[in-house]
Amino acid sequence: MNALVERRNGFSHDHEHGQNITMDAGRIGAAFRRHFRLFLLTAGIVLVIAACLVFTQVPKYTSSATVLIDQHKQQVMKSEDFVSGLPDNSNIVDTETQIIQSPAIAASVFDRLHLEKDPEFSPAPKVSLWRQILGSIIPSLKPKSVVDPEKARLQAIANLQNGLNVQRVAETFVITISYTSPDPKKAARIANAFADAYLADQATAKIEAVKQTTGWLNARLESLQEQATEASKKLQEYKAQHNLLDVTTDTTLTQQEVSALDQQLQLARADEAAETARLDTARAQLRRGSDGGDVGEALGSPVIQGLRAQRAGVSQRVADMSGRYGSRHPDLLRAKRELADIDGQINAEVQRIISSLSARVQVAHNRVASLEASINRTKDALVKSNLQNAQAGVMQLNAQAAASIYQAFSQRLKEGVALQGMTPSDARVISAAALPIGPSLPRTGLDMALAVVIAVLFGAVAVAIAEMLDKGFSSEDEVERGLGFPSLGVVPSLGSVLDKSEVLRSPTDHVVEQPWSPFTESFRAIRTMLVHGRQGNEVKIIAVSSALPGEGKTTTAMCLARVSAAAGASTVVVDCDLANRGLSGLLQAPAQKGLIDVLDGSASLSEVLIQDDRSGAYILPVGARPQTPRDVFTSPAMRGLLEELRKRFDFVILDTSPILAVADSCVIARQADAVLMVAQWRKTPRKLAEASVRALAMTDASLAGTVLSQADIKELPHFGYGRYYGYARGAA
Repeated sequence: MNALVERRNGFSHDHEHGQNITMDAGRIGAAFRRHFRLFLLTAGIVLVIAACLVFTQVPKYTSSATVLIDQHKQQVMKSEDFVSGLPDNSNIVDTETQIIQSPAIAASVFDRLHLEKDPEFSPAPKVSLWRQILGSIIPSLKPKSVVDPEKARLQAIANLQNGLNVQRVAETFVITISYTSPDPKKAARIANAFADAYLADQATAKIEAVKQTTGWLNARLESLQEQATEASKKLQEYKAQHNLLDVTTDTTLTQQEVSALDQQLQLARADEAAETARLDTARAQLRRGSDGGDVGEALGSPVIQGLRAQRAGVSQRVADMSGRYGSRHPDLLRAKRELADIDGQINAEVQRIISSLSARVQVAHNRVASLEASINRTKDALVKSNLQNAQAGVMQLNAQAAASIYQAFSQRLKEGVALQGMTPSDARVISAAALPIGPSLPRTGLDMALAVVIAVLFGAVAVAIAEMLDKGFSSEDEVERGLGFPSLGVVPSLGSVLDKSEVLRSPTDHVVEQPWSPFTESFRAIRTMLVHGRQGNEVKIIAVSSALPGEGKTTTAMCLARVSAAAGASTVVVDCDLANRGLSGLLQAPAQKGLIDVLDGSASLSEVLIQDDRSGAYILPVGARPQTPRDVFTSPAMRGLLEELRKRFDFVILDTSPILAVADSCVIARQADAVLMVAQWRKTPRKLAEASVRALAMTDASLAGTVLSQADIKELPHFGYGRYYGYARGAA
């Protein structure tokens, strides 16, 4: 089984690889040739329907108006404070396009042109025929003629919008407003109406914005006037009460003094913080065990630096002497005392630096305290001097602020009143819609070209569906792709090979009487493929089988036997079909003994062999059917018989039972050198053929390939066999 599966997978891979390299255009063309009538019928019906739809359409006309969104308009008076213009952004054009298509603009056009009575937009309500009939019989079901006016209006406006097309011209600030209608004049009129309605909507929106702003300013101005008057009155009363001649906003000398002292205080506090930080850092380093040499102030001290340099030299001498002398050597002890003396000097210098830092911190602290006391005294004096002027200053500021606000609002109100009659629009019509020259729809040429393409596609789909519904094998390529094994040939049906004047005989007689016909030539080709196509493996025993009865298995076996015998090879064909006994039925007289008798030992092989007088081939019939079912083909006698036939004959053909009908066929196939499976052209279902291959794989049978039988030679050119069979027929 594994060998058969590997062989099948290998052949499928090679075959599919070849198919991926080259497009099988011939197979596609053959499918179209086979179903050409279906293709023409489908495409013709679609084309006729499309033509009827195209040529029965009502002509429609399109007229266009062009509007420019003006980003560089000139303004006589500045109006941005009251109503904003369109932003200088190309995306705003898309927004304006949507506004033109809005229901509000469409409603404005609908009312302006009085389209409520136009049947194109307000057609009479449609009532179905059955509703009319029922209404005439049952009065309660009679259609109501009253229509909701609001719903009718909304539907009419929606119908008006259906003919509108608004598009931006490339990436410009230009918008094209197009309208399509059966009436060319109406198309131009409505397109211009949409442009005018859009401009009017813009102007109306701006005027309404100005009105709202001026109305709010007018109401606010009255309260502002009252507030300014009251603030001025209170200021004058307060100044008279406290004998204040003037209130100035200049900074007084006392304020300047406070400001200067405050700046000095900030600097003093910063200096105090810095000195304190230096002292704290130095003390923290000493607490951590530092010798003081790494204290910030000590690092910059020339005394410390000199002492550290001396200590480095003495320390080096101590290290050198420690290696040469003993620990109590006088020179070594003297050097160590010198090193300790230097460390003491360094420590004393560090303590002096720490004391200096503490003194500097105390000086900074005293300076901060002095400045704080001065500031407090100056502030007390400033508070006393400003007590009377503080309230007056606040009151004066309130009065000035109220007066300024009142003047600003008054000026804005005057500008708003002036703008109500001269608010410019942000768009203008640069090209009005004109009367269209000709209809825009239908586009007969383009529509018919599209109809042809659609018709061809429908025809191709019909052909594809027909191919999918064809469950049988139509070509050798389909056999190889579907089963994964090579196709050894196609055998035409005898009726399609003969001319009308020729007498139809049995296929087995035809191979003898017409040795050069396409029918006979196909069997010679099959025999050649079986004998010489196995890459060095000797093939003498061939099992011929099929998936189902009636596919030409027995005829193929007998024709192969006669063709082989005619080629000079000693050939025997064995009838192994116990159920149908098809090969035995070809004999002129029923055989009394045969294969079964040889296997049970009641007859010898020589006794049961029958020689075909027309070809010289030998036939081993079934003989008598066994009384009880038993596995005759798995017996040692069967294996011995096959070995004897292998020795006596050049070519042994086993006519087995159908694979899916009788289990014996797989048993016999396993004992053969090669298996030839016969499938009827365009008849044998592919799934059953695949099931037969799987059954053979289960028994490790060696499947050589498949033959398509009973093919119509007149139809074969549609499957890519025209050249070969045309040549063979001419040769005959």
